[in-house]
Amino acid sequence: MTPPRPPCHPQISESTTVAEKEKQKVAVIVDSVTKKAGEIATVKDDAERDLAAAKPALDAALNALNSISPKVRCGGTVWEVG
Repeated sequence: MTPPRPPCHPQISESTTVAEKEKQKVAVIVDSVTKKAGEIATVKDDAERDLAAAKPALDAALNALNSISPKVRCGGTVWEVG
């Protein structure tokens, strides 16, 4: 009786090769996405800094606008409304 041959699994080698290629593709995608995330974070930081600089002027303008009371002129008399 001859001893049994060890199982031959060419599918495993083929699957491993495919998996390695996919792993390389994923690494390229991850690098690209990581770079984009860094660029987006920079733009976000710039926008937040610009907003912080503009906020006091916006608040002052809104306060000035809210301090105006509507007035009605009738002949020589001015009446505040509200």
